[in-house]
Amino acid sequence: MTDRMKRFLLSMGIENIDNYDIDFVSCKKSEFEKDLFVFDISKETLWDYQSLDVFLRATMNIQYRCELNYIYKEELSQSYLERFIGDIYFNKTYETLKATY
Repeated sequence: MTDRMKRFLLSMGIENIDNYDIDFVSCKKSEFEKDLFVFDISKETLWDYQSLDVFLRATMNIQYRCELNYIYKEELSQSYLERFIGDIYFNKTYETLKATY
């Protein structure tokens, strides 16, 4: 992970940056919208629900307009999708039940 990616993650409020196997492939301004930054990010492995949830929530702290594009090195499989969707369902159901009681 480059220093630039470390600074990016820390600026979003992510403290455990070692849990993220991501790095910038490119960072540039959009050709069509001058106030939009386009970040192409390479990820070694597929997301687990917890890490993705933390990352997506942290993107709300970005103080400028940006577009995040991902390049995955690990291939998507049906078993991964089934597990990932199950994790989303379990976590969202648990959060809903927890908020209800």
